[in-house]
Amino acid sequence: MLSVSFYGLRSLFFRCFMALFCANVLALLSSCEDDPVKRDYPRVKTLEVTNITEAGATFTGEVLEEGNSEITEHGFVWATRQPDVEYSNKVLLGSFSSTGKFSADVGSNLAEGLTYQVAAFVISGEFTVYGEPVTFKSLGSEGLKMTGFSPESALCGDTITITGRNFSWVRGSNIVMFNDAQGLVCGDDQGRIDFWMYEPTKENK
Repeated sequence: MLSVSFYGLRSLFFRCFMALFCANVLALLSSCEDDPVKRDYPRVKTLEVTNITEAGATFTGEVLEEGNSEITEHGFVWATRQPDVEYSNKVLLGSFSSTGKFSADVGSNLAEGLTYQVAAFVISGEFTVYGEPVTFKSLGSEGLKMTGFSPESALCGDTITITGRNFSWVRGSNIVMFNDAQGLVCGDDQGRIDFWMYEPTKENK
């Protein structure tokens, strides 16, 4: 006659319960891996700065997760302190789809000998997401390149437009001088500067 003790049955039941529990947990984890839940905003990482020369440097970033909304803008921002897309020099690279690396060769607005922080960023819906800033020491970059201005002649009080490249995004960094007369910059971006000529006085000479 087969003899089964109460303790043996309880032990068998416990082992069966644990096996079933572990199988359910593994199945749940597997389903989470197969169908991950996307976050509302992307994830982006700033990678090491490379090709640092007297002509500039190469910035690299990586989109790790897309998020739930389209990435309408991506690029890099840099400054000697915490970089910000609203107030710092930047490179805009346009929209971005999927995940992966992106880079930009930056040849302007890097002063020789200064230490900068650069951060990759993406804009998606209402979110502006930055990667952790990476620090590097600049060896310099190209200067401003003026390609033209209009009108070709002007008097104090007139508005003049300069076209060119490598202008700074930082408000107040673009300064225009004509002999002893300083132009009051009233609008600037990467391709043009609008300024107003005024007569120098003893106070502002």
